[in-house]
Amino acid sequence: MEQILIVLAIALVASYLIIPYFGKLAMKTGFVDQPNERKIHKEPIPLLGGFAMIAVFMAMLSGLRLMNWIEGTQYIGIMIALALLLIAGFIDDYAKTRKKDFPALPKLLLQIAAAIVVVKCGIVMQGVSIPFSEAGYLSFPPLVGEILTVLWFVGLMNAINWIDGMDGLAGGISAISAGTLMCVALVTGEMLSAVLAASVVGITLGYLKHNFHPAKILMGDTGSMFLGLVLGVVSVLGTLKAMTAVSVAIPVLALGLPIFDSFYVVFRRLLSGKSIHIADKSHAHHRLLATGLSQRQAVTFLYLIGICLGLSSVILTLVSMI
Repeated sequence: MEQILIVLAIALVASYLIIPYFGKLAMKTGFVDQPNERKIHKEPIPLLGGFAMIAVFMAMLSGLRLMNWIEGTQYIGIMIALALLLIAGFIDDYAKTRKKDFPALPKLLLQIAAAIVVVKCGIVMQGVSIPFSEAGYLSFPPLVGEILTVLWFVGLMNAINWIDGMDGLAGGISAISAGTLMCVALVTGEMLSAVLAASVVGITLGYLKHNFHPAKILMGDTGSMFLGLVLGVVSVLGTLKAMTAVSVAIPVLALGLPIFDSFYVVFRRLLSGKSIHIADKSHAHHRLLATGLSQRQAVTFLYLIGICLGLSSVILTLVSMI
């Protein structure tokens, strides 16, 4: 437990200290998010928060590799995947500085490529336990497990991206989700999952100091895709590598808010005949603002929902172990 807290503290301090420098760099280079009719903020805001977060995580991951906490193949796979997300995020975020949108298909292909790299390096769902069955356990054919894992990673990348529409929301929900997964991993003895989750908790908390309303910097698509991928990796290493009926529910609850919000938005857009990639104001945070809540009130309300879902996940873990 002491080692986990040390990792969390180092990540928090590093993130807190480095992010302002990325903010100044963004302002000097014009790498800022321009306001438009879909966005809540009215002034340009620096967009390099995601780059700072990835830089800190890569440094933390390298330290874990030096201490042999993570296998070389997994380390290389995650680093290559993050490099691909940096490319996708840079192009997408640069387009925002010009008030343009990066086409959805190329970004999706880069997300899929990043997910495949991680899967091919051994971070993959392997099978599922079948309750009340004589078979007991069903191993996935390698291709099935890999496809399911890629879908999980890509889905989470986009889920975090879609809720990143309000100051402090994506970072705070990711911190809550990572904290939940960290607790679950500690309970189940999955130490690699716990230490990676602790890194995410620290990084996101350090980022939130600069992102909570009124935000001084944004994570951009670079940061949201990074968080989605790493939270996916943590959940697979912690509970989904060999799935049970309970273990499937644990990360779904831990990451419940972005997952449920994404399903609702996709369903709503399909019903209205819209493309699922065309952004609108149907997300939970938009609807809360429409009721008259302030940004801080809406974000706090969604934090409470995230905490409740996270506690449910931890309780379910404890009950399953009795």
